[in-house]
Amino acid sequence: MKKAICILAALCALLLVSAFAEGGFALDPARMNEAAKSVVILEQKDEEGNVTLLASGFAAIEPGLVVTSASFVQTGEAISAITDSGEALTVSGILGVNTDSDIAIIALEDKDKLAPLGINSEKQLLRGSDCVVIGAQGKNISISIGNISNLFEEEDVSLIQFTSPLSLGSGGSPVFDEDGNVAGVTVGYYDDRTGSAQNLNFAVNISEALSLYEIVKEDEIAPFSDWAITDVGLKSYQNSEPPLEFYITNNSDYEITKVFLFVEGEYPTESRISGRLKKGESATIQVTQKEYNSKTLWRVRVILSNWKDNYYTTQRYSVSYLMGKTFEFSNLIDPENNTEYISYELNKTYAVQRRHVPENAPLQVEEEIPYNCIRIVNDTDSEILEYAFSHIGLFRDLTKNMKPGEEYMLFISDYDINKTDKFILRLVLRDQSGLHYYDWTFNRADIFGKTMRFYNGEDGKVTYELK
Repeated sequence: MKKAICILAALCALLLVSAFAEGGFALDPARMNEAAKSVVILEQKDEEGNVTLLASGFAAIEPGLVVTSASFVQTGEAISAITDSGEALTVSGILGVNTDSDIAIIALEDKDKLAPLGINSEKQLLRGSDCVVIGAQGKNISISIGNISNLFEEEDVSLIQFTSPLSLGSGGSPVFDEDGNVAGVTVGYYDDRTGSAQNLNFAVNISEALSLYEIVKEDEIAPFSDWAITDVGLKSYQNSEPPLEFYITNNSDYEITKVFLFVEGEYPTESRISGRLKKGESATIQVTQKEYNSKTLWRVRVILSNWKDNYYTTQRYSVSYLMGKTFEFSNLIDPENNTEYISYELNKTYAVQRRHVPENAPLQVEEEIPYNCIRIVNDTDSEILEYAFSHIGLFRDLTKNMKPGEEYMLFISDYDINKTDKFILRLVLRDQSGLHYYDWTFNRADIFGKTMRFYNGEDGKVTYELK
């Protein structure tokens, strides 16, 4: 009997030695304590130096980088890092955040202070296998051992369920597999009673951190207050509720007289602004929920004018794309011919423009001519001295000299347009032989919103084409 007991004890000892020999991480205190040297406690403090938020992080991927929970950095406050030995490290800023997977990568000022931990980027995890969590437990770093209980995906994020106990400050801790490589990043636990049930703990698969790094690795480090520009998550962006409005800002020397928003095929009659926008003024363009939900493309038409000139722009956008953005109009100089022209930018104003969440570019088409304008193009070999518009025999002089190759937008008021269906356009040109006068009569529907190109016909006389 004693012999049998001795044999059994010897077998147990042999199995235990074998487990250590195989390098099982959960059974090797020396390796776990060595790994703890690459784990840090992350703190945020108030002005009086009191800790207001606590989390964990770990060195990984490349020297100087620390992986943690995105939830911890979203306050925009500065972070300090405390090592297992109690040394305080300076955190310089944020490299990248993914709010969808709750992963953040922050940067240390001194890249050589922590050794990056090994990453399990290939080996498949198995339910029932050992795991180890090393992270903050209050002001100290603790080690807890458990098992992987489930592997699953939720909303396209790979998750690990495990049984290693978690506590306050554990968010962002590394979850090690049985080989001692980081397999996940803790994101929280479920409490079915008081917040302390420790059998339903969760981690994001480390692959999510690697994917984030591949996106942001060439970026500059951002300050904590600008964490949002580093966010590559889509759900928070897609689920945000933009205001049902966009904005017009006039920084040009012209007055913005009208702004139209209308569906393809409609005839815009009511401007979305009241009065005129002078230089330095802005206006808010309200839209309805129906317009916002519309799947079709809408046209934004802006008309600018001064005492002698009229400019316009018409582009196509989905209404939802415009929400919260600002059209900023300004005067620019063409360096090639030193001529001034009107330009605009469409800028996002209600939220931070993020580095890696490009918005769908607006679908644009060739600019259209407003319903109350005629584009005049001088392709003749003469200078146009005058073009005058009339109805019922009364001419209004709309003088602007145009050299060959120039064009001009002729703006007609709604009052004049609605007075009659017949219009006369008088053209006065000058060449070496003198002045030449031309009169043409048009129906309203045939001329407005069109380009009228004047050119020399085969007989040398000036003619035109409408398109």
